[in-house]
Amino acid sequence: MRHLIWLILLFVSLAGHAVSGSPATPVVVRGRIDNIAPGMSGTITAIDCNPSGIGSERHAVRVDSTGRFETFVDMPFGHNFTIYYNGGFMCVCAEPGDTLILEIDAAHGDVAPKCSGNHARLNNEYSDAYARLFKTFYGNALPPKDTPVEQFMDALMTVYDSKLHAIRQYADSVNMGEDSRSLLEKTALFTLANDAADFSGRSAEEALAFFSAPVFGLDDPDNLREMMFPYHLSAYLRWLVDVVGTGKAADVIEAVVKRHPSSINRDVMFVMLSDMGLFPDYEIDKDLFADTAIYDAIYGDKNHLESLPAHEVFKSGLYRYSHGALEEIRCTSIVGLLQKEYKDKLVYMDFWATWCGPCIAANKELPAVAEFFKDNDIVFVSIAMKSDIDKWKEHVDGLPANCHSYIVTDDDAAELIMSDFKMSGFPSYRIIGHGNTVINNDPPRPNSPSIYDVLSRLIEK
Repeated sequence: MRHLIWLILLFVSLAGHAVSGSPATPVVVRGRIDNIAPGMSGTITAIDCNPSGIGSERHAVRVDSTGRFETFVDMPFGHNFTIYYNGGFMCVCAEPGDTLILEIDAAHGDVAPKCSGNHARLNNEYSDAYARLFKTFYGNALPPKDTPVEQFMDALMTVYDSKLHAIRQYADSVNMGEDSRSLLEKTALFTLANDAADFSGRSAEEALAFFSAPVFGLDDPDNLREMMFPYHLSAYLRWLVDVVGTGKAADVIEAVVKRHPSSINRDVMFVMLSDMGLFPDYEIDKDLFADTAIYDAIYGDKNHLESLPAHEVFKSGLYRYSHGALEEIRCTSIVGLLQKEYKDKLVYMDFWATWCGPCIAANKELPAVAEFFKDNDIVFVSIAMKSDIDKWKEHVDGLPANCHSYIVTDDDAAELIMSDFKMSGFPSYRIIGHGNTVINNDPPRPNSPSIYDVLSRLIEK
């Protein structure tokens, strides 16, 4: 099936299995794509989509001349994840250690893949139902965001009940198993909740009451098996921060601890708070985590040396734009680009997309940061992917001499780059040191005041 919003992360897991934070275990994903026509994608990507913060990376591989492929995902526990091919997403399920075999018909991109291997029945039932009921899940009409909370909740539940009716009718017609039904019902609820993510009510307290309503089961570990649940947690936490009102990390953490028992769900809330970047210098007490592997995923060493892979990525499709001229750059990999253009330089890399609001907000500040460090041995490299080339041009002309902008127009190359750099989405930032090593895989964004201190310390080394 195809999604128009490619950044959607799916967190549906297998029903009937306990959620735990055990170390991530690979799931082998292999299969065949039939009826690949000229111009179709030559890569396929499996995306971890782990809400615990363990993994959440992309694993892209090229499809061979017979349409076959093999890749993997890392899983700390069983859940649903996504397969991206030719601009569309497919939803599949696995448990740690599984092997999943897919048969994909490229001529019918909206049809779910045929699945075999572990948990084939659940995969086939759920994936097929999701493809057929796609319009049931999306395009929800809800009242204005400032509607009183009771009225808004009544409207939401009316829509939800209609979705449940459609799901149950379909499930009965195909004799669907209870585990698949459960997943579909959670999909309906949290897709709808995601459409309500901008609800504000008449006060912050009303908004918080909505997002913490019992129907959403914030402490229910089964809800981690649903694709949109972490988005709902994120919206809830934003309002909780607002209601706490002090702006102090310790007060927010205390509020979370008082409201929620120690569990994998609360650990995921800590992940969400960390991802929000509200308290960049605050470290949550390790003893508060139900699973210390999640603590390690948040606060592990982000400054270790990690060599960049130099395998072929580009066949074409890498361009630079400067002073009104578009120039194609001939190289086969990002490492090749760095060696050719910026050898022996410290490189701050900004991976972004023209449709990504946070990306644009940060990217606009990149020239100012580059200008500040113009007399230092550092360059700033901005690479847009999956983007509109005309919109990209609006952002990249007239940059300082130490700030360089590129666009990747080939989607296959973009997928491989995202896999190489262990990116889960946009924006993503890396600092590359001498010898083509990643010396910081999560530096501050260009619009963060702390970027000046971080880069200054690296330059002084």
